[in-house]
Amino acid sequence: MSITNFRAVDNPLQRGINLIEASAGTGKTYTIAMLVLRFIVEREIPIEQQLVVTFTKAATEELKVRVRARLRDALNIVAYPEGEHDPNLVEWIARLDIPQETIIQRLRTAIVDLDRASIFTIHGLCQRLLSEFPLDGRQQFEQELMADTSSIMQSIMDDFWRREFYRRPKEEVAPLRWRY
Repeated sequence: MSITNFRAVDNPLQRGINLIEASAGTGKTYTIAMLVLRFIVEREIPIEQQLVVTFTKAATEELKVRVRARLRDALNIVAYPEGEHDPNLVEWIARLDIPQETIIQRLRTAIVDLDRASIFTIHGLCQRLLSEFPLDGRQQFEQELMADTSSIMQSIMDDFWRREFYRRPKEEVAPLRWRY
């Protein structure tokens, strides 16, 4: 399937891993939110059993907001069909062969459970996995992953400089000082 003809509202749902890769401003967030919604309603996969991974913290926050909005929009369409709604959502809901009460229940459950959604950055996912399964990762308990290690690197360089160069003659160290 080519990227140009992918429509999140009607392309067949694929079991397993689904990768959304596209340039900025192409609708990735909309597509991901729609796929999360469809897996909840069509496949009855609870939101806490879905994993969404992205690159930045800002993107994860935006995804959480958009998934919540998509769930609420779908619930409003089913519960209150009159009014202004996203035509793609209206079209998708009209095609569903699922009782209205079942759709409403799945959506309400997902909205309540949204705080348990696994929407992470890559680093956030790794941190979560290491904290939940420390023995599998052979990591120490209560270990913290650091995104910025520059302060540790500076401390190591300072220690090395003190240990190796403070006792040496100034003439020997002078060529190195300008780099440090």
